[in-house]
Amino acid sequence: MFAFINSSIVRVFNAVVLIGIVVGLGIFTVMIGMYNYDRSISDLSNKAANSADLASISLVEPLWNYDTAALDGILTALLLDVDVAGIRVMKEGNDKPVA
Repeated sequence: MFAFINSSIVRVFNAVVLIGIVVGLGIFTVMIGMYNYDRSISDLSNKAANSADLASISLVEPLWNYDTAALDGILTALLLDVDVAGIRVMKEGNDKPVA
């Protein structure tokens, strides 16, 4: 199989150049993918923090002090953002959802 490549210096050079191009493009693709992934995660984290800050500013009092209509309006406004998939009510200092 390699006798075909070794029969001429031009074919050896072409094989080396082709392998170099393929490896270089592969490394470049992986690096760009990692950069895009890191940037996407960073953007999503920032958006999540901004949405949480907006919710905490809107709901300065405990939830049980609001009537249902007021809560529906605030939560609907938060859900208008296309990046918000849902709202989870958490007890402060606890990782388990309350509702």
